[in-house]
Amino acid sequence: MRIGMRVDRSLPTTMRLVLGIAFWLAVTPAAASAPLDAVWARWLPETVRPGGFMPLSQPDSDRMELAFRDTLNGADNQQAWMRLGFALERPDSATLLIRERDNQGRGLYLLRPRQAGGLFIQAPHRFFDHLTGEITQRLFERGGVTGASWNTRHRHETENSDLAHVDPSPFTAFGRAIAATDPNARIVQLHGFNELKRSREGKEPADLIISSGTKQPSALVRILANCLRKAQLGTVRLYPTEVDHLGGTTNVTGRAVRAMGFSGFVHIETSHALRKKLLADPEALDRLATCLTG
Repeated sequence: MRIGMRVDRSLPTTMRLVLGIAFWLAVTPAAASAPLDAVWARWLPETVRPGGFMPLSQPDSDRMELAFRDTLNGADNQQAWMRLGFALERPDSATLLIRERDNQGRGLYLLRPRQAGGLFIQAPHRFFDHLTGEITQRLFERGGVTGASWNTRHRHETENSDLAHVDPSPFTAFGRAIAATDPNARIVQLHGFNELKRSREGKEPADLIISSGTKQPSALVRILANCLRKAQLGTVRLYPTEVDHLGGTTNVTGRAVRAMGFSGFVHIETSHALRKKLLADPEALDRLATCLTG
């Protein structure tokens, strides 16, 4: 059964966006197949089986980017995803799930109806940066998040399995598609650091380090840093003016979208203590979400 429609790319961007939203709104609750908690339980387990990671080729990266663009524009492109080894499913009436049929480490993606200036959260190291995957889940459940993505293989499984630092990367294909279809969107990558190790190295105390992945903070990142300070989540430091490391300057997704003229990439590093606080304190998570959604 077809769950959507094909959007003509020759139409103006605004018209394609309107048609895409209409596609989402036209779906009735009868199309729902499983609640989000079933998605977390089945597709985001605490551990994954070892082996089987397959690097993404450049042609497949290009095809993934095109498939993401079409999906973001409201197209029914199940066949395109199937050819890439993915399934396009609907966990509930307002959510699309893009998952691999055989986990080769190319990520898991959830999308909601898109509006201009949407917020997209990426957790590229959820097995290594403890709790970042769970925080991303909570943010998506809370609402206000247009899309979210998680890695499905450990960043150290192979030399090519770090989705934030390998090129080509499925997260970069997703990021480029977001930048192309919604220039005013925000792409926030959530990472974690070991504050005890930083303390032993004599680094400045911090709970959250925010950057745009560049040597000059973007206007958006400066605004977010001010908001996060007011949110009283802990010590917030802005890279590179207040801290000289963990700035995400080698992040391939950030580099790729900036090359397209996109200024909405945000790199956030969090302490383990802050990550635990965000999961234990719903009000703290709400304050974080309020800043990110703007």
